[in-house]
Amino acid sequence: MIEGPRGTRREERQSLRKCVGAVFRPALMDEFPQLFHDDNLENCRVILDDGEIVSHVGLTQQWASIFGCTVGVGCIGGVGTYKEHRGKGYATRLFDDASAKCYSEGFDFMIVSGDRSLYRRAGCRKIGHDYDATITASHAQRLDTNVSIEACTETNIPTLSAIYRTEPVRFLRSPRMYKHAFQCNRFSGFWLVKKGDSVRGYVIASQGRETVRLAEYAGERSSILGAAAQLTKQYDCQNVGLHILGVDRLTQNILSEAGVELQPGHASGTVHIVNFPQLMDRMRPYFEEILGGSKTRRLEFTADDGAYQIRYDGDAVTIPDRGELAHLIFGTHEEMAAERLGCGGKVAEVMRQVLPIPALSYGINYV
Repeated sequence: MIEGPRGTRREERQSLRKCVGAVFRPALMDEFPQLFHDDNLENCRVILDDGEIVSHVGLTQQWASIFGCTVGVGCIGGVGTYKEHRGKGYATRLFDDASAKCYSEGFDFMIVSGDRSLYRRAGCRKIGHDYDATITASHAQRLDTNVSIEACTETNIPTLSAIYRTEPVRFLRSPRMYKHAFQCNRFSGFWLVKKGDSVRGYVIASQGRETVRLAEYAGERSSILGAAAQLTKQYDCQNVGLHILGVDRLTQNILSEAGVELQPGHASGTVHIVNFPQLMDRMRPYFEEILGGSKTRRLEFTADDGAYQIRYDGDAVTIPDRGELAHLIFGTHEEMAAERLGCGGKVAEVMRQVLPIPALSYGINYV
């Protein structure tokens, strides 16, 4: 008998471990405690066949801040079905179920750690005007600001949290999220960046063969980038790789001045818009900073029969599907959905000033 979609029950943990372990790797549940801890099992959406879990879509729900506006974000990962149960639409049903759950519980969009036909059909798209960079040894010498790195542990969580809270685009994290990050083995080191006795920032590293990648960083940019030489020595690597948000002009400028080439890149994963009008309403304080109160109040955002509309003083722009909507809201280096705002009219003129909004970077929130 087929049962679900529904959340996982505590007594079904072993069945869930068996399923995701077979589809991915045996240690997956241990690698992502932020997804598979007991209090989040209701968000581990599953379909069962004769009492055994055969398909899974994992979901975490959290809040984030984009330029001071609080938005609700669902993160999707651990999506898999036993080989013998594929082709029955189980993953599609579970993804739709997770999206409906996010909608009913007041969340705005989902970030999906993947890009395949299942997600594309649902309207997920790669988004973001971001950049990727590789700092070589010669670049590191030019960036060196005489800083040091110091290993940190769970006792430093208050410090990490305080630094991260200064970022303009970030998740809203409880101490528990940081504890989960220390528990998993995907990160090879948590490092405070210091100048003398003063903490200037932190980096979370993930080591490859020739490159140590900054899975997350926060704080004073010149000190963080100045720590590249220390990191290459610590990990005996040639390079440091990092992802830079499109809005992080300071990091881009420092790297460019040191001769580091910036490669256009997307934000992590793909994005699925869950509730367009609600997301835009939650971003109104940011819009008002740019447009002023009068213009912002005259903006209307609606969703009807799979189409999405922005109206302003009698003018309207219609976005035909979720995929183009994701591109319009968060931007993209590729399919320039913003061209839809190039058609003229008051609404296009106004929205060109506030879109795209910056995409979130996963960091330790990755599932």
